[in-house]
Amino acid sequence: MPEARVGYAVETRFNSEEWRRLSPTARVRRCTVMAEEAQAQASKADGRLKDLYLDLATQWLTLAREIGKAEPPVDWRRAR
Repeated sequence: MPEARVGYAVETRFNSEEWRRLSPTARVRRCTVMAEEAQAQASKADGRLKDLYLDLATQWLTLAREIGKAEPPVDWRRAR
Protein backbone atom coordinates (compact mmCIF):
# COMPACT_ATOMS: atom_id res chain seq x y z
CA MET A 1 0.00 0.00 0.00
CA PRO A 2 1.58 3.35 -1.01
CA GLU A 3 2.37 6.00 1.56
CA ALA A 4 0.58 9.34 1.43
CA ARG A 5 3.78 11.03 0.22
CA VAL A 6 6.08 9.69 -2.45
CA GLY A 7 8.77 12.27 -3.11
CA TYR A 8 6.66 15.40 -3.32
CA ALA A 9 3.48 13.73 -4.57
CA VAL A 10 0.57 13.61 -2.16
CA GLU A 11 -2.31 11.15 -2.36
CA THR A 12 -5.42 13.32 -2.44
CA ARG A 13 -8.21 10.77 -2.63
CA PHE A 14 -9.83 9.33 0.48
CA ASN A 15 -10.82 5.68 0.52
CA SER A 16 -12.46 4.63 3.78
CA GLU A 17 -11.75 0.92 3.20
CA GLU A 18 -8.06 1.63 2.69
CA TRP A 19 -8.04 3.96 5.72
CA ARG A 20 -9.44 1.22 7.95
CA ARG A 21 -6.65 -1.13 6.89
CA LEU A 22 -3.92 1.36 7.85
CA SER A 23 -2.21 1.06 11.19
CA PRO A 24 -2.71 3.96 13.60
CA THR A 25 0.90 4.99 12.93
CA ALA A 26 0.25 5.13 9.17
CA ARG A 27 -2.94 7.12 9.74
CA VAL A 28 -1.07 9.63 11.90
CA ARG A 29 1.60 9.92 9.20
CA ARG A 30 -0.99 10.59 6.50
CA CYS A 31 -2.76 13.17 8.63
CA THR A 32 0.55 14.89 9.29
CA VAL A 33 1.40 14.97 5.58
CA MET A 34 -1.99 16.45 4.79
CA ALA A 35 -1.47 19.09 7.48
CA GLU A 36 1.91 19.98 6.00
CA GLU A 37 0.37 20.30 2.54
CA ALA A 38 -2.45 22.51 3.83
CA GLN A 39 0.10 24.71 5.61
CA ALA A 40 2.16 24.95 2.40
CA GLN A 41 -0.94 26.07 0.50
CA ALA A 42 -1.68 28.62 3.21
CA SER A 43 1.77 30.11 2.76
CA LYS A 44 0.85 30.89 -0.87
CA ALA A 45 -2.68 32.16 -0.19
CA ASP A 46 -4.14 35.41 1.10
CA GLY A 47 -7.06 36.46 3.26
CA ARG A 48 -9.91 34.08 3.93
CA LEU A 49 -8.39 31.30 1.82
CA LYS A 50 -5.19 31.44 3.89
CA ASP A 51 -7.23 31.17 7.09
CA LEU A 52 -9.17 28.20 5.72
CA TYR A 53 -5.97 26.36 4.80
CA LEU A 54 -4.55 27.07 8.24
CA ASP A 55 -7.74 25.78 9.87
CA LEU A 56 -7.54 22.67 7.72
CA ALA A 57 -3.92 22.09 8.77
CA THR A 58 -4.94 22.40 12.42
CA GLN A 59 -7.82 19.94 11.90
CA TRP A 60 -5.52 17.36 10.27
CA LEU A 61 -3.11 17.65 13.18
CA THR A 62 -5.97 17.36 15.68
CA LEU A 63 -7.09 14.16 13.95
CA ALA A 64 -3.51 12.84 14.08
CA ARG A 65 -3.41 13.60 17.80
CA GLU A 66 -6.66 11.79 18.46
CA ILE A 67 -5.57 8.78 16.45
CA GLY A 68 -2.08 8.50 17.86
CA LYS A 69 -2.28 10.48 21.07
CA ALA A 70 0.54 12.60 19.69
CA GLU A 71 1.65 15.99 20.93
CA PRO A 72 -0.95 18.77 20.77
CA PRO A 73 -1.33 20.15 17.25
CA VAL A 74 0.17 23.41 16.17
CA ASP A 75 -2.35 26.19 15.64
CA TRP A 76 -0.99 27.38 12.30
CA ARG A 77 -2.80 30.73 12.67
CA ARG A 78 -0.54 31.54 15.64
CA ALA A 79 2.58 30.19 13.93
CA ARG A 80 2.46 32.80 11.14
